[in-house]
Amino acid sequence: MTTTEEANEPVQPTARPTRRAGFIAGALGGLLMTLVLVALRFTLDAQILTEVMADWFTRLLPASVFDFFIEQMGFNAKRMLFVLIFLGQIGVGGLIGMAYVRYETEAGYADGFVKRAAILTGGIWAVLALVVSPLLGAGVLGSGLPDGAMAYAGGLLFAVASFSLTLTQIAALAERSGGVGYNASRRDFVQKAAIFSVIVVVGGVAIQTILTNLSRLAPSISGRRALGVLSTPVTPNDEFYVIGKSAVLPEFKVETWALIIQGDGVRNPINITYDQLLAMPAIEEYVTLTCISNPVGGDFISNALWKGVPLKHILELADFDPATERVGFWAADGYFDSFPYEIAMRDEVIVAYQMNGERLPAEHGFPARIIVPGLYGMENVKWLVKMEPVEDSFRGFWQRRGWQDTAIIKTMSRIDTPANRGKVPVDQIEVAGVAFAGKRGIKRVEVSVDDGETWRDAKFDAPLSPFTWVIWRLDWPDAMPSEPHIVVRATDGTGATQTEKKQGNQPSGPTGYHRVRVFIEEPSPTPTPVGTAG
Repeated sequence: MTTTEEANEPVQPTARPTRRAGFIAGALGGLLMTLVLVALRFTLDAQILTEVMADWFTRLLPASVFDFFIEQMGFNAKRMLFVLIFLGQIGVGGLIGMAYVRYETEAGYADGFVKRAAILTGGIWAVLALVVSPLLGAGVLGSGLPDGAMAYAGGLLFAVASFSLTLTQIAALAERSGGVGYNASRRDFVQKAAIFSVIVVVGGVAIQTILTNLSRLAPSISGRRALGVLSTPVTPNDEFYVIGKSAVLPEFKVETWALIIQGDGVRNPINITYDQLLAMPAIEEYVTLTCISNPVGGDFISNALWKGVPLKHILELADFDPATERVGFWAADGYFDSFPYEIAMRDEVIVAYQMNGERLPAEHGFPARIIVPGLYGMENVKWLVKMEPVEDSFRGFWQRRGWQDTAIIKTMSRIDTPANRGKVPVDQIEVAGVAFAGKRGIKRVEVSVDDGETWRDAKFDAPLSPFTWVIWRLDWPDAMPSEPHIVVRATDGTGATQTEKKQGNQPSGPTGYHRVRVFIEEPSPTPTPVGTAG
């Protein structure tokens, strides 16, 4: 006679999950892990494994290849890199799932899978936190990151646990569906249902957190309103170009933010709060910024009015040793750079907290950033949290990837209008654009309509400051080919004309002339009004 306990005792399945089922289980676990990591990035405001992998990949990739992707993909390069890493995480999860279902034990997957999930979690977490993270440059448990080990290692543990529970749960369900006569006990059913509910809730909360914080994703903004439209002397904040390494904008409360000035050679270490920064003597200056990865004719250049405290004042307040070689700057997102002490002591270099009369926008470095006229944008560190003396051999985030140190802006010029390969009525043509040479200023702008055979001078207004671009215009020649090839070149304040020789962005910024080809259309004849006598 069969007892109630015997009747409720599960019969072991006879078929284990297929490798395909294992891949699906692992991939779903990898998807959940990815969602959890992104949600924790917003919640903890600390770097995650995905960002560490992205930074490592940019170091590993040859500078010429990296520059090629920047030139070809522009704003989309950073997004594509993160998408590929996310897909890679999901794919690796699928491979782990295939390996997991390959090794079946007598107990089968439906029994003891919680224990298996715990073992799997511990093993994967240990490999990622103790082996992979140091190899990627984050240090053991993420100790080398600006946010320290606790947030990184703790978030990674939670995300790996989500992966492991999902994999083992789905593998167990797959085994049951392939088995014969499986009869789960009530306790077993409740346990599995509870764990499945936890997985669903964790995924739902992660998705909700991501959707709620989408505004914190670092935008990529072109510095040009539209092709064929002349730039304005001052770029509005929402049109100022944005490009950088960060995927998520750091979030600060002014009550807790402080700029830390410390290190060997600082005889009066200080922490400057936001209110203290605003109370210091400040200056306003127009400064044009451009990215070292801005291709010839590119959009990564904009101009704004900045307000901030002269960096010289802060260095004197902290009593920097005059023998300091370079000053290093660290950002909240893990970015870092430096430039010589001599440059840091120039009157025009500031710690800015306002942009075009408004509080510094989040995407442009709130609460404070460096503005250093004459150097490419990568030297103008955003989301500033620390500065200290560094040796002359110190190299910044991009310099360690092959870019030039203390990169001085090259002379450039760009045709804003007409747009390349555009069709323009002959009576509506405007030839105009911008020219910039950093601190050297612009002395002359020349334009050719016959692909460089002959040149004529363009007119331009005085710059807003010694550190800004100029807006140039050309009076349209009377004799004009039907398909003009327009070329522009600029001469800086020292008398040096920009070179025609083409050079890529890496390692010190692009060179070459900007060219456009347009098609001139005759104006349409005015239609004769109906009923008018001939």
